[in-house]
Amino acid sequence: MADILLDVQSVPVTPSTGQAVMYVDITDKIQKLIDDAGTVRAFAQNAPCSIVAASAAINTTETIIVGGLNNCKIYANQLKVGTAIRATLEGTCTSSAANASTWRFRFGTAGTTADGVLGSAANSVAATSGTAIPFEAQLTLTVRTIGATGTIAGYLKLINTGVTGISAVATQVVALTPTAIDTTVDNWLSVTYVAAATTTTCTFQNAVIEIVKI
Repeated sequence: MADILLDVQSVPVTPSTGQAVMYVDITDKIQKLIDDAGTVRAFAQNAPCSIVAASAAINTTETIIVGGLNNCKIYANQLKVGTAIRATLEGTCTSSAANASTWRFRFGTAGTTADGVLGSAANSVAATSGTAIPFEAQLTLTVRTIGATGTIAGYLKLINTGVTGISAVATQVVALTPTAIDTTVDNWLSVTYVAAATTTTCTFQNAVIEIVKI
């Protein structure tokens, strides 16, 4: 069986019309290609990031659950029209008051909660009771247009065990409020969680971000 050996290198010159050059980037060691328009694209991973340990107990401090700096990099021009991204988060919640929880996709160059909000949604208020009640949250988005002011559409789906804990509703689907996305530069993608008060506290056991379709 033959191997293909590629030297790492900086971005090649733009090839002639009708051609593309594949190479391994000298900085991040990622396989990329440059097309005849000078656009550089990275080859996508199906699951760029996940967590390997449970989170701390989270309430009123917005916290990255999965992704962020050095964990979930989306390369310049990697996203295309129709790219679909899904984040699945599983954990438990303890609540004693009717507080809303807010979920956000953040996207930017910092890889922290300082990055811009790509899409956000708040689920219906928590129950006034419930200790360590399991739940699953799934945030999905689809890229509608690309460029410096690209657009997305998405939803939050929250499945709760019963009607205590994180929500007084067992199952709900909430549309994300979208903002513009710049697909032309490298960015870090993250999913964050925050509760409206300390009387609703969640701990996350599993979390993953997947590129469902590139």
